[in-house]
Amino acid sequence: MKKLAVVCVTVGMGTWAALAEPTRTLLVEEGKLPDQGQLEVGGWVLYQEITEQNKPNANDNVGWLVPMARLGLTPELAASLQVPFGRSEVSDDVEVGLGDIQVGLDLIGYRGALGYPYLMPFARLALPTGDDEKRLGRGETQFKVGLAAGTTVEDDWDFVASAGFVARADTDNSVQLGAAVIYTFRPQFQLLGEIMFETSTDENVPDRATVLGGFLYRPTEAWLFGVYGGVETGSDIDENFIGAFKLVRTF
Repeated sequence: MKKLAVVCVTVGMGTWAALAEPTRTLLVEEGKLPDQGQLEVGGWVLYQEITEQNKPNANDNVGWLVPMARLGLTPELAASLQVPFGRSEVSDDVEVGLGDIQVGLDLIGYRGALGYPYLMPFARLALPTGDDEKRLGRGETQFKVGLAAGTTVEDDWDFVASAGFVARADTDNSVQLGAAVIYTFRPQFQLLGEIMFETSTDENVPDRATVLGGFLYRPTEAWLFGVYGGVETGSDIDENFIGAFKLVRTF
């Protein structure tokens, strides 16, 4: 009985630790939450280059430094905060400043006994703190609600899907559909691919899709390093290059 109890406790701790893994995706919402009272801090650097040829904005680019924090409020609920700082270069005019601050909530509505499959409703509120004329923000309040779902297959493959609706105060609304697949080929190393498609309620706003691939490294349970690269494309967009680096530490 003692041996059985030790095994049960060990398995339980392993499952609990898995719930505290940091979010690995950049585009898609993933059901990885910090434990109750646990703090996750870090951020990412993202660079996007406009690669459209023979167009007025062909040489424009934008870069973002996005510090973030998440706190586990309960075992199933976490709050998040993002405070982005941007640098935009538009027609050789360089602007640097604060972007749109975002707060969010993630709630695990259902999770299987092994930690998967799961369903996670989420909400995001972006405040118009960035200057839209400098390409550092939308210039309006945005509210996003959605649902993410995920599962694990054969212990090595993680699949995630998310759907969200973005309501904007002054302009168009949009629907965002995303999916991601993550392959663990060693406990410390993972490969990731994800896509996010967005369509607007305004027929004059072109649909767009962002595709990213990434490499993830976890030297310890507390740390996550990620390198990402891909393109943004669409009906009126010619594969704008995107590169990003993510660093997260859990306490």
